[in-house]
Amino acid sequence: MQVCIRLEKAEEYQAVAEMIERAFGQRNEAELVNKLRKKEEFIPELALVAISTVRIVGHTLFFPVAIVSGNSLTKTVSLAPLAVHPDFQREE
Repeated sequence: MQVCIRLEKAEEYQAVAEMIERAFGQRNEAELVNKLRKKEEFIPELALVAISTVRIVGHTLFFPVAIVSGNSLTKTVSLAPLAVHPDFQREE
């Protein structure tokens, strides 16, 4: 199976949400991704889809976060839900 990983496109948001729902068997993670996209900190270049033929089979995004520990502030990114369509889970 050949898979292409590329930047997510805004017109794919609905298809991505549907795939995430199937991957997790519930809507919560898809709603989280939609909420993160609406935040000012969202960086579209860190949202990726995996495409097999012409269908979205995976999605992830990295979201900026700040970690505060004592007087120290570290900026990093967190991995939002990593979703793989059920038909493609456990594939090598």
